[in-house]
Parts: sequence; C-alpha cells; structure tokens
Amino acid sequence: MTFSKYFKAISLFIAVLACFSAAKSGSGKITFTLGDPQIMKYGKSDWKSIRQSGKKVNQFDKIRTVLEEQVIISLPDGSSLTIDENSLVEIPELLSEDGVNNFSAEIKKGRVKFSVQKQANAKSSIKFSTGTATAAIRGTEGVFAELPNGMAFASLHEGALELTIGNKSYTIGGGQTLLPGADGTYQVVELAASGEMDFLKEVEGYFSDSTVSLDSIIKLAKEKDSKYTEMLNTLKDSLQCNTSNLPDTIRENSVTLKAICKPGINVTIAGQTIASTGEEISVSTGWASDTEGDKKFPLTCSVNNFTADCGLLKTYFKAVAEDTVKKDTVHVHNKLELTSGPVINVCEKGLATVEGTFDPSDPSASLRVSVGKKSSETNLLLLFSNGKFNYSIPVNDKIGNWNEKQIKVEYESNTFGKETATAELSINKSCPDVNITAPSITFIAADEIKCSAELKVGEANGDIVILTPYLDGAPMMDKTFQNDGKATVNLATGIHDYNFQVTDQAGHKSSISRKLGCYPVSDKFSISLRNGPYERLRVPRPPPGASTILYRNLHFTINGMTENDPVYIKEIAISQQDKKKVIIKGSSLQSNSVDHQVELSWGTKVTVNIDVIMKNGAIIKASKTFDATSSNTSKSSEVK
Repeated sequence: MTFSKYFKAISLFIAVLACFSAAKSGSGKITFTLGDPQIMKYGKSDWKSIRQSGKKVNQFDKIRTVLEEQVIISLPDGSSLTIDENSLVEIPELLSEDGVNNFSAEIKKGRVKFSVQKQANAKSSIKFSTGTATAAIRGTEGVFAELPNGMAFASLHEGALELTIGNKSYTIGGGQTLLPGADGTYQVVELAASGEMDFLKEVEGYFSDSTVSLDSIIKLAKEKDSKYTEMLNTLKDSLQCNTSNLPDTIRENSVTLKAICKPGINVTIAGQTIASTGEEISVSTGWASDTEGDKKFPLTCSVNNFTADCGLLKTYFKAVAEDTVKKDTVHVHNKLELTSGPVINVCEKGLATVEGTFDPSDPSASLRVSVGKKSSETNLLLLFSNGKFNYSIPVNDKIGNWNEKQIKVEYESNTFGKETATAELSINKSCPDVNITAPSITFIAADEIKCSAELKVGEANGDIVILTPYLDGAPMMDKTFQNDGKATVNLATGIHDYNFQVTDQAGHKSSISRKLGCYPVSDKFSISLRNGPYERLRVPRPPPGASTILYRNLHFTINGMTENDPVYIKEIAISQQDKKKVIIKGSSLQSNSVDHQVELSWGTKVTVNIDVIMKNGAIIKASKTFDATSSNTSKSSEVK
C-alpha cells in the first residue's frame, strides 16, 4: 500500500469514528412506577425489578409490565414516555449529543402514551414502531399501540404524526385517530378523546372480533367518544388546575412546575403522578443542557377512572454558550443535612415534613424519605434539583407506620457513596388525621346463667381505646385497651337494654346495642295454688241423659321473680291424664299468674301437673287435684 492510499484509509477510519462519536448513548430516567414492573438491561438475559436495578434506562434495554403496572420515563430533552399495563417495549435507540436527540421505541406488545418536546435540531428524531408500522413524531402528545390483531393504532391530542406501513403513509394531527381495517387500510377519524390512553383501551377491544367491519368500529368509537365528551363536560369543574406561568424564555436546563388542582384527583406532570390535596403541587424537572427549543409540560388529571388534560405549562429553553461556562471549577461536596430540627411533630394532615440540603451534582444519585416501610416512591432528586428539599410523608394508623420512632432520609450516589440522616418523630395519636381508623366492637356471646357478655375490641393496636358499657342508658365501669382483645362485661339481673361503646384517642366512636337477660342460679322460685293442692267440687249429680263434663279454673302464681316479671320464665307445661299437654311460653307469658281451664267428669277425680322451667335452669313443680266424686249440695254448677 502506498503512503497516499494508507493516508486515505486512515482518514476514512477517523471520519467514520467521528460519526459514531457525534451522538453518544444517552439515558432516560424512570420517574414513576406503579406496581413492580421489570427491566432487562442490554447484554443481560434475565428480568429484574426496576426498584432493584435502578432508575436509568439505556439504549437496547427492554421494559415489561403486567396488569395494573405502569412506568413513566423522562428522556434527555424533557420528553416523557408512559408504558401502560400488559406491555413489552424495547428501546433500540437512545442517543443524545450536541443538541441531537434520537429516540426510538419498539412496541412489541401493549401501548404507550407520549409527550414529545418539539425538536429544534433537524437531525433529531423520535420514532415508535410495531412489527408492521413505524410512526415518526414531531412535537406531539398522544398514544401509540399494537392492537390484539397485530395492527398499529395511533391517536393524537396535539401535534403531528406520520405512520408508515410498507409503501403507504398516513398523517394525522391533533384531535385525530388512525383506525386500521382488517384489509390493512387505515381511516382518519375525528374524535374528541384522541390521545387519551383510557379511551384507547376501550376502543381497542372492538378489534378483537375480526368479523366486525371498520365502519362498525368507527361507529362504535364515535358513540364512545360522545359519552366521553358528555363525561368531560360533567367533570369539567372537577378537572381544574390553576398553573403558575413559566417565563417565555429560560437559560437554565431545569424548571419548577407549579399548579393548584382540585382535591381528590391524581395529577400527572413531567412524569410525576401526585394525589392532589387542593394545595400547591410543585414538581422540578430538567433536561440535557444542549437540547435547545420549546419545552411543553401538559397536565393530565384522573378522577373516577376518567382521564383528561387539565393544563399546559410551556417555555423556550435557550442554551448557554459553551464558552461562558467555567470548566475549571472544583466541586465541593455538600453532605446530606437536615434543617427541620431533631424532632418532627406529626399531627395536622397526618404528615411528617422533613427539610434539608444535599449535593445535587450527581444526576444519577437518588434521594428518598421513609417512615417505617412507607417511603417516597419518587426519586426526590428529580423534584428538588437545587439541592434543597422539603418533603412530607403520610403517617397514620391506616398505613401502619404511626408507631415508628424515626424519619429517615437516604442519599445514594455512585460518586459520593451513601449518606443517611434521621430525626425523631413525635406522633400525636389524638389527631384525627393521624388516628384515622375508628375502633371496632363486636358482640361474641352472652351467658344468661353466668350473667356475662363477651365482646371483642378491634383496631386498637398502638392506640388507647376505652370500652364503656351502658345499662338502660346509664354508664357502667370503663375498660381500657391498648391492643385488640376480648372483654367480659357482667350483666344485671333481669332483662335490660345494653349499649357497648368504644372510643379512641382521636374521639372516633363505634357502638353496638343488645337486649340481654341475666337469670342467676341462686334465685329461688315457688308455685302458689289458689285454694291449695286439693279442691273438692260440690256439684249435684246431673239429671239422666245430661252431660257429665265439668270445667274448673286452675289458678296459680310463680313467686320469687324480681318485680314479678315473667321474663325469668322459659316455659310452663300443664298436663293431666288423657289430655294433650299445654305449653305456655314466649309472648303468651304476660304475667307471673296463670289461669287454665281444667276439664273433668262428674264422679271422677283429676290431678293436674304443673312444670315451670326457669331461664336459669331451675325446674319447679306443683300439682292440684280436683275431686268431683260426691256432693251434698243440690245446686248444679257449670254442668254442660
């Protein structure tokens, strides 16, 4: 090889190497996860939990989700990508250098929602693909998916998208959805819900039946869209956010987004999902310093399984010229430090609020706050990029962390290592925002003989719960519980109305009522018979041919019951030979005195037996004999 040819070969090699160096591999940040999604890193063959493998996403990584899981990724230029449940996505390209951003995602299964920043550099590109189609994105917001039948689906809220399938291309804009037919052709449909993930999930079900024509699917989609519009109008007031406008132009590659939204809704902004309490939401986000151009941050609100856009923040990022940046600055590491004091009081709103400072210079570092097993789901470094943090974490009995003694802040960096700071917690359990769950009271059983009732007190662990029984409205002796447990309450003799009430430290109350009886074995009862146990009937002989049947009243009284209340009696049995036994019980027992008509024949003697079973188990007996065998009187009496 001549020197000239050798020099040309070397020059060509250097030129090729320069092309590869022009765009370095970048990385995305996982800013939100729902459930436990998994990632397969490039060069690996096993899936790992994102929580275990870190928050970075690189070129050639794969991410998968199952039911009720979700992942939100923030890209170097400030764009965001939401991978929905039951999805599998591969990242074939993730490059960022000198203002050029190239990103592509292959949707092997499922669906994604995207919010893409407008690319100022013409060399930048963002693409999505399935096995059959490729979508080129230009500063837009929408959804892209592979349907169950293998066809691609695209729907835009705003911006522009070009879908290429083989040698055919389709272009859609904001408010338009591209629906595929079974023959491979597509139709552009105007839908108010274009770009909404939940709407797509409902519409995609129509494609599972291959016999349904595209015209029928479009008709069904428009009907669903009309209902969406009606729902949007109904919930318009609920889905409101007041945003703090950003400057028209900024020169720092980070910004704090602020909004006040209606309480009770979930707000997603810059890849962060936050439950609104009605107070100001503050989210810090950033992007690569060389990605100059428009920056848009839409707000998405969700309530009652309904999702819609509820605001937009935008600005223009003007990159600082490189020669104005000092390159010889020596970084001084600031260790993690708490500024909120050694003791943090927890009462109002049930929040433990911790403040402090940390070193924000390592973008791959993580900052988290935890109380017991409850920790911040988001890397706080993404929210507080200026090195100062103020974060509130819920503390209450429902979560189960209200018995913790400390709040812990952890900073972890590949450059600076791991740092931990803690503060003591002073948790006021008399605050309703901390002590959320009311205690419970359950009636187990009552023993009428032992005169006791058994109850169970629940939701008392870690609390102080007072059980107060009420007897006919008057309070009895209190019992105190600091854990779940059973209680035995003594009952008063007789039948009474009881109310059992439990009260916790925050004043939450629960109660149950019962009518209960107490019939102790020690009670003594007896039977008194009117005219004694033997009564001779003076009735003349009936005339020939007349009936010989006589009727007499058996009257007896049961003694020994408090206030002569028959509630102590379980049942009374009255029997005589050749007659059916008579049972008196329940509502038939209206008094402690009983009258019973006895039937007998003239010239006979009949004995009536009385058995009284008391509720305390006692059985008392008596008998009375009616004797109609002879008479010296000439008067007839009750002869039938």
